[in-house]
Amino acid sequence: MKLFSMKYFVGRDGQVPYGFAPMELEQVTEDGVRLYADANPLPFAYTYDQAISKEDFDALSIFERQEAILQGVLLSDSKLPYCAPSFTSREIPFTVCEEDGVSLGKKGIRVKKKGASCILEFQSLPESELYIVFENFQYHSGRKNRNRIFDQPIVTETEVKAEVPADGSANRETLSLRTEKNKFPTNRSDYLFHLAYHGEPVTRVKLTFGQRGRYTFDRFQVKMDTLNQWTNERREDEIKNLFADGNRVSLEITLKEPKALVLSVPYRDGWTMTVDGKPGELKKANGLFLGTELEAGTHKVELHYTTPYIRMGACLTLLGLAGTIGILLGKKKVTKNQ
Repeated sequence: MKLFSMKYFVGRDGQVPYGFAPMELEQVTEDGVRLYADANPLPFAYTYDQAISKEDFDALSIFERQEAILQGVLLSDSKLPYCAPSFTSREIPFTVCEEDGVSLGKKGIRVKKKGASCILEFQSLPESELYIVFENFQYHSGRKNRNRIFDQPIVTETEVKAEVPADGSANRETLSLRTEKNKFPTNRSDYLFHLAYHGEPVTRVKLTFGQRGRYTFDRFQVKMDTLNQWTNERREDEIKNLFADGNRVSLEITLKEPKALVLSVPYRDGWTMTVDGKPGELKKANGLFLGTELEAGTHKVELHYTTPYIRMGACLTLLGLAGTIGILLGKKKVTKNQ
């Protein structure tokens, strides 16, 4: 949400991420939904003074990546200093209680019936984000694919739900797991439940499993992420004269040292960039956004978007139109001569 420069969030109490507060003078719907605003969002364009390589980023856990990417930009062939990210998150010890058809081991979960559940108990930290992390999480239905008429069809997909029971199920996340026999595999194995920000410590999380079978994993953690100052570091360089309209973006920025400039605009073919009136090198930053590297000094950056192959398509259209007109004129001339 920070990297996308998101400023507003629509939801209920218990679902609101850290930093979002209810807006005054805003109406609340009958079911408690209202508009919230982030007091410290990242601007449309922000900077980094360090970079992370793709290899180092891929070696991090899925939980560490979201902390690292706020400290160093993920940028290919970067000239910026190497970023050695620090992590504020910590693993919270937990115990399993109130098992209802669930048996949890070190490397797997045995679910004996549809809709089985268990409660995780732990002592979390105040003013922090809560996560449940599964690495290499796989589902095995355990049913053989027989050809008898009355056999149940083989199950190839299930859901796993995590929620904070004290929140009245308002704070809930659900993921879909598919076996290797599913016709539409996701090729995904690492999952992170984000159970939102909590001002007061959380003590219980409920896990519910949609189908019976065996759920295996390499690692299973309850994690807490205390608040950090990295957002402020990303916005320390002031953006001036920002203009964004249609297919054109322009801005001015003054840097005391070389940095990477990132815009919260998805990267795609068709964008071109100039820096101080000269062609600049546009890169994909953080795996998704428009980015570039700038030297120290004051710069004017302009970006333009043109739909790929639109000129070629226009030329082909004109050629086709000219050919059609030529054929029609030729037929008319032949008819007239006859």
